[in-house]
Amino acid sequence: GLLLSFIADLVACSISFSLSRKFGRKILQRIMSKKYLDKFENLSKKYLEKNLFLLTGFLMTGWFDFVSYGVGLTKLRWRKFLAALCISIFLSDLPFVATGSGFRELQNENFNIKQILDGNVPSLQKEYLIIFIVSVFLIFSIGIFGAFINKKYLKE
Repeated sequence: GLLLSFIADLVACSISFSLSRKFGRKILQRIMSKKYLDKFENLSKKYLEKNLFLLTGFLMTGWFDFVSYGVGLTKLRWRKFLAALCISIFLSDLPFVATGSGFRELQNENFNIKQILDGNVPSLQKEYLIIFIVSVFLIFSIGIFGAFINKKYLKE
């Protein structure tokens, strides 16, 4: 299941990025004014194109396909996007698949909603969920710290 999830995420996000890169900018130029398009490009240059950790953190969220499409609208190089995508898939797919497997085990047992809300679910108490939460926190922290350092020291 993990390999299938990894391949599906890689293919889906790559297609989303590629479609956005090929067609998205033309559509966006028709819909948005130049003022807002320039703001979008400035934000992407400042925070996503120069900060691999922040990009990776956003790709680790449940909105990774939308993030892939949005990043395709920027001028980010394919290789940098692919590196961030592979890191995010590696870090986030394991706990997602493992948690899904744990919930499948619940079908075999008689769990009720109260037990799930109380945290008495075996898959929610395992180490991979903690690892996932810590890794998301670390990736975003490094990304925010990197943005702060870039802003403070590269402008001087």
